[in-house]
Amino acid sequence: MLVAHALTLAELVELFIALEVIPADKADEARTVLSGEEDTTAPTTPGAPAGSVVCTGTFSRNLKVGDTGADVKELQQLLNARGFTVATGGSAGSPGMETMYYGPATAGAVTAMQNAFAGEILAPLGLTTGTGFFGASTRAKANALCSATTPTEPTIPTEPGDDDTDTDTDEDNDLSGGEASLEDFDKLSSPSSVDVEENTEDTEVYGFEFDVKDADAEVNRVDVRFEMTGTGTELDPWDVFETVSLWHDGEMIAEETADDEDAWGNETGNAFSMRFSGLDAVINEGEKAEFIVAVSTGSIDDGKIDTAGEMVWSVWVPAQGVRTIDGAGLDQYIGDANLVADATNEGTFDVEIAGGDTEGNITTASANPSSSIIKVEANSTSEEVATLVMDYESEEGETTINKIVIFATTSDEDLIDVINDVAIEIDGNRFTDWYYAETATGAADTDPDESGYIVFDLEEDNDEYTLDEDEEVSIEVLVKFNERGTNFDEGATVEFDVNSNAVDGWLVDDVNGDDLAADLGGTANGELHQLMTAGIYAEIVSTDADTKDAGTEVNNLGEFIIKFDVTAFEETYYLSATNTAAYDVDILLAGVDTATTSHSIAISSTATKNNNAYRIDEGQTETVTLTITIQPGAAGNYTARLQSVDYGALESAPLDQTAHTVAPVADFETDPIYIQA
Repeated sequence: MLVAHALTLAELVELFIALEVIPADKADEARTVLSGEEDTTAPTTPGAPAGSVVCTGTFSRNLKVGDTGADVKELQQLLNARGFTVATGGSAGSPGMETMYYGPATAGAVTAMQNAFAGEILAPLGLTTGTGFFGASTRAKANALCSATTPTEPTIPTEPGDDDTDTDTDEDNDLSGGEASLEDFDKLSSPSSVDVEENTEDTEVYGFEFDVKDADAEVNRVDVRFEMTGTGTELDPWDVFETVSLWHDGEMIAEETADDEDAWGNETGNAFSMRFSGLDAVINEGEKAEFIVAVSTGSIDDGKIDTAGEMVWSVWVPAQGVRTIDGAGLDQYIGDANLVADATNEGTFDVEIAGGDTEGNITTASANPSSSIIKVEANSTSEEVATLVMDYESEEGETTINKIVIFATTSDEDLIDVINDVAIEIDGNRFTDWYYAETATGAADTDPDESGYIVFDLEEDNDEYTLDEDEEVSIEVLVKFNERGTNFDEGATVEFDVNSNAVDGWLVDDVNGDDLAADLGGTANGELHQLMTAGIYAEIVSTDADTKDAGTEVNNLGEFIIKFDVTAFEETYYLSATNTAAYDVDILLAGVDTATTSHSIAISSTATKNNNAYRIDEGQTETVTLTITIQPGAAGNYTARLQSVDYGALESAPLDQTAHTVAPVADFETDPIYIQA
């Protein structure tokens, strides 16, 4: 059945350009003709009517740089119509090209409006210059400027499921709450750097996540972009992929045919977009949404592959690439901050010819130890502890492992002060001869720094390990640690990985004795461990940040919440319940510690409170919540970061007995928020 869909002026012009009815460089003239307005160069008087202003309702929330939503677009329309131009020249934000993103250009236009109506907006607040923050007084003036007349837009019939038809509202689903907030978009750690052979189905290549706050949200559209970023010559995804699918909660929720050029949109350069629309994935308030992108491949022309027998693709979700509808019926968007491939949020994967050259693959094993406390002794060597478990697979034929290289790092001491001995076991076969090296392929180093490489040269010791085709083995890294004494601090951290640099040091031969250096893939990532004789261990649970109004209609208060679990190791310990000095919290402005910004801390915990201390029994874990409030003297982007926690074995005086430094400290830092002065 065909349904009517109202096209905006901008969409109509874009449609004509796509159909080659008009050239792209005539877009401005087309908009002028279609709107029925005369082309004039006379300047618009700020604040004067410039035609009907589209206001479907009243502006009801504060807006700042970084916010998104339909009300942002209507605000840009109002600003453009009243002469406070957001952008010009047909760019994003210009008349007819308004967007749902509140960026610096929108803030600049808001500032111009505030200055033009300074008597009504700024003077009551004691301000003389606009701030660009769309607060209560600015909203009141914007609502007053809105015309009651809404122009009628042309409608055209569209097919059901058209990806621009917004028929979802909170009346035809079970969404609860009002307006939702989508935050903290990030890629998932797995899948990562996947190898995809030709003629395979539904291989997971990329995952992403984000938080849904304040209300439920239904994901109804997702855009995913692909770009061949390697050295192959096949730039067209429709010649590589048969289908692209989207998965949620372990189930496929959408699949698109990908072997047709018409299924793809060409966004920028060699990047192509695949759109999934008509989705109905409901994410409840307070939950983290997780999605997986998978591909199916067909046969690939050998001439399109690079000399390594593969082609590397980047995949990501662009800015506003995820569209949702919330309980208030408003569209909310989220995605990567960049329109192009970005190392922070993009995923990469290799597409290979079946039976190609990749003959060895390293992965993190499911049995790899989680982040933990490792018990060390005060005056003797520790017991042997597994710190990393990886899998190695001989994928395309028999392979022989001649050398294994592992990257090791400690928090503050040299490796030789912390590590006493290392061994590896390959399916029960033990290897104990090793040495330190400054680089993965370098010579032995007798005085390593706090990070370096541990090398097992199996060939030198005539201990090479051979695997049959498609055989997989488990490789376990076992470590003994020195006595703590004066060698390293209580709570020092260690981590062992096989990163890409370490892989370069591995030596693996095929059945013919040829080195497979270019054909060994994958990595294995260990977890961070703390070395302790006794004490507490802190692990982050969550962080949050928000602005508050101190009664001046300006969000000049910042509230940060850091919630973490504390485990007592070997003994019962106490944390202060009242003395905030026991919690070393830094306030950062634009990433720089600002010692001059005072703050208050409210402390709460699930632990039993004895007098002025929280008791954490041996072997037990309790949750501690710090609520930090600041009122800075300068506007800017602020974060709060927990550095350390004081604890002690005495209930009467937990402060200053021992300081536990949290790790990794980046996990204990909140997201930034913009706070007005």
